[in-house]
Amino acid sequence: MAQTILLKQEMPLMKPSLSNQVPNQKKFFSYGWFLFFLNVIFTGFASTLEVVPVSFLNQFISHFSIRLPVAIYTMSSYYYAFIILQIPIAILLDKYKPKWLVTGSLLITGIGCFLFAKSHQLLVAGIARFLMGTGSAFTFIYGLKSASDWFPLKNFAFRIGLFIALENLCNFILNHSFYHISVHIGWRKVSLVFSIISIALAMISFFFIHNRSGPYCIVSDTKGEFRHGIRKLFDCSQMWVIGITTGLVIGALFSFIGRWGTSFLRTAYQATPFTILLFTITMYLGYTLGSAFFGYVSTSLQKRKMFIPWGILFAILMLILIIYPPYLSDAQIFCIFFALGLSISPVNLGYVTLCEQNIPQVKATAIAVIHTAYAIVIASSDLFTSILLELVTAIGGRSQYNLYDFQISFFSLPIYLTVALFFSFFIRETYARQREI
Repeated sequence: MAQTILLKQEMPLMKPSLSNQVPNQKKFFSYGWFLFFLNVIFTGFASTLEVVPVSFLNQFISHFSIRLPVAIYTMSSYYYAFIILQIPIAILLDKYKPKWLVTGSLLITGIGCFLFAKSHQLLVAGIARFLMGTGSAFTFIYGLKSASDWFPLKNFAFRIGLFIALENLCNFILNHSFYHISVHIGWRKVSLVFSIISIALAMISFFFIHNRSGPYCIVSDTKGEFRHGIRKLFDCSQMWVIGITTGLVIGALFSFIGRWGTSFLRTAYQATPFTILLFTITMYLGYTLGSAFFGYVSTSLQKRKMFIPWGILFAILMLILIIYPPYLSDAQIFCIFFALGLSISPVNLGYVTLCEQNIPQVKATAIAVIHTAYAIVIASSDLFTSILLELVTAIGGRSQYNLYDFQISFFSLPIYLTVALFFSFFIRETYARQREI
């Protein structure tokens, strides 16, 4: 039974003491890293499903003869599944063994990809996207949870940063590979390829994921103990503060980069497709390096909170320099994109902070709260931006978007980050200590 320690509510944090309780640590070391990288692939692929169908959105719009907002409604069904199901899924992962849950989720993803490839009605396409989101909702949560279940707690922040960094790198490679493939074979055949990959990953999951908890996983012995942990999580004001802060920053910026960045950069900077690709690579490079770096440094200094507000403030400045004049040279824009990726990466410490403020038995649920906030922001931001673009373009009597249409439609992005900056000041410092009960 997990050790019970009665503390006042204001003093819930303790230094991790679990790293010395597990015998035969070397026996689990190799499998832990194997599972870590396997989950990076699972999550990178799921993130690719999130973005790639929007990359060839023009093909989808042309096939169904619809306007952009309608296409965004349909594509956003992926996020509706995230919003509705992430927390219930996380509770299942906290309570039950992962093997069948992860395998089943990848099969559901494959079914969704197949339906999307064969869809000839918007309703069917929307249902398919919802199924894809349902299956993908498992991967990120399980990836971060397993990073704590199979390794000592003392390096949890670094491993979360490393996981997010590698997952985004994997997502970037897959996303651009499949985008260029889709240009030649079309969105339907690419979706069929996704379906085949999902089934193959489900088979890998079935054969290689152990149906047992990791050596550092703490399991509640009673239903009452688990329910108490869940109740404490949702009663905690920090859940809302950290969820809003992290969700607003990551959701808003990845909505901009993933959905509208290519069209905007082509319009504002007359950038070639290759230059746009380099801009995106530079941003992901900064985000990748920063995620691992700030995870390691925040643990070494035993400070989490201090990095988050400064990162958000710097991200606001970089975003304004990209979107609004004066426009800079390509070399300067490369530096700004790198700085943008680097500055938003400390926000990932929000995952660590919320986990540290709650007992380890509900770690997956804590992660799901933040990821749900991210899904809400990115879905609403996509929809709001697409509606504004259509409205501004219609008022101007134009058939295509121009620079000013984008700038007016993007005014909400700095506002999202400013709100996140305000909430970030209310995040409670954990001093890199894990609450045990």
